[in-house]
Amino acid sequence: MNASANPVLVGGEEVSPGEVALTLETEGGAAESAPDALPYGDYLVREAEAPEGYLGTDAEVPFSIEEDGEMVELTGERAVANQVKRGDLELVKVSDGDLSRMAGVPFRITSATTGESHVVVTDGNGYASTAASWSPHTASTNANDQAADGSWDASASVRFGASGPDDSKGALPYDTYELEELPCGANEGKQLLGPIEVRV
Repeated sequence: MNASANPVLVGGEEVSPGEVALTLETEGGAAESAPDALPYGDYLVREAEAPEGYLGTDAEVPFSIEEDGEMVELTGERAVANQVKRGDLELVKVSDGDLSRMAGVPFRITSATTGESHVVVTDGNGYASTAASWSPHTASTNANDQAADGSWDASASVRFGASGPDDSKGALPYDTYELEELPCGANEGKQLLGPIEVRV
């Protein structure tokens, strides 16, 4: 965006203050213009559309062109950052036929992109959820991943990704996941569910 007090000439066309001077599309998270794409002046970088899987941002990054051929790098703290979309998964496990709720049944959730995998376990009502409102992401995070039958903890939370637990965001980043019921005493003799594909 032209943030100068006066119009600028970009590609032979006059661009008034507050109007779009140049549009770039990122590839692999980066974009670059020609060294002579913008004339002397003040500008703002503003995201027009978020990449797939990310929340949009209304952040504006100011910069100026003050020399011929000057290339301004908007990286590090000056980069336009996006928050990946995150969501949650909840389920109720019931027995086929009588629909009685099944407690203590573990389900493995696996990311199709990264292979990261965690286990969620149904509570006394056959319910399981990855939401922080159900079990804070900081409470026994991913504790069921190494647990065995008889030591499952239905109150343990699940959290995917390298960032630290944050109860204001969902546990699962934008992705396709595979949900698979694991064998245990609670489902012995029953046909196990899955794998089921789910998307966040």
